[in-house]
Amino acid sequence: MSGKKVQIGRRQFSFLITTMAISTVDIFVPAFIAQEAKNDSWIAAVIAGVAIFPVSFIMLKLYRRYEGLTLIEICRKAAGRFFGTIFGLLYLLYFIVIAFSVSAEMGHVIKIALLNLSTPRLS
Repeated sequence: MSGKKVQIGRRQFSFLITTMAISTVDIFVPAFIAQEAKNDSWIAAVIAGVAIFPVSFIMLKLYRRYEGLTLIEICRKAAGRFFGTIFGLLYLLYFIVIAFSVSAEMGHVIKIALLNLSTPRLS
């Protein structure tokens, strides 16, 4: 791997954030919120869909202001060294939790949808 620093553009960043927001709503709203909200779970999807726009706007403004910096560097510049590092690590932890949650959900989907017709095991 070369030592060249690779950066994404504004449009790529916008599409990345939008795709992550839409995919998170599609996966988690039906699975978790429908258990508690029953028939009103559609409201949560609408609220999440609307709430992502100000968050995306803030992220784009920060990206434009601190162009060329990584997420951790932006956090450190915007919130100070200590709080920026804490926020960056919490953000990293968030993505790790999301990755594990998506993997678990995919395991459940595969088990229910694809392995349902397989030969049963004696337990």
